[in-house]
Amino acid sequence: MNWNGNVKAALIAAALFATPINAETLYVNSGDGLCIRSLPTTKSKIIDVLPFGASVYLADDDAEVTRAGWHRIRTEWVDGYICADYVQDTNPTADMEPLGEWHITAYTWTGFPCANGSYPQAGYTVACNSLPMGTIVYIEGVGIRTVEDRGPASMGNAWADIYMDTVDECVQWGSQTKQVWRIKEND
Repeated sequence: MNWNGNVKAALIAAALFATPINAETLYVNSGDGLCIRSLPTTKSKIIDVLPFGASVYLADDDAEVTRAGWHRIRTEWVDGYICADYVQDTNPTADMEPLGEWHITAYTWTGFPCANGSYPQAGYTVACNSLPMGTIVYIEGVGIRTVEDRGPASMGNAWADIYMDTVDECVQWGSQTKQVWRIKEND
């Protein structure tokens, strides 16, 4: 049989990245994403970053690596190591309601508490006029945030304002468009 070079390359790639039949699937449960590293140590090179809810497959069962708190994993595009503390065996996005594409801006210390009475915290607080106080959301590329504040009346239904520590951070963020999900509470 005469093989075309592209067909050969596709078959080799499929074999290299094929998921083993009995591979364990794990899901990223870190709102800020999870680094894939070249070796099982935080000092090794970062190969890629997996978003919240991404699925990965255990590449092998290396007891020494597992005891050290790491997993060797395989994705569709790369093999590497991830910290075991930030993955779970159920998909965390199953309890999320997609809200669509939102306009995301940033604000910083105003000297006043949030609309709910607490003080804003970077990495936690988001201002939003269209969701009830206490709603937990996941913002693509940002992570998990809780609605604790309200924004200006001009904020539309698909707009959130994330709290940051400094004016410089807010300026660097600017205005971005991101996918947003509401994390459903278990009844």
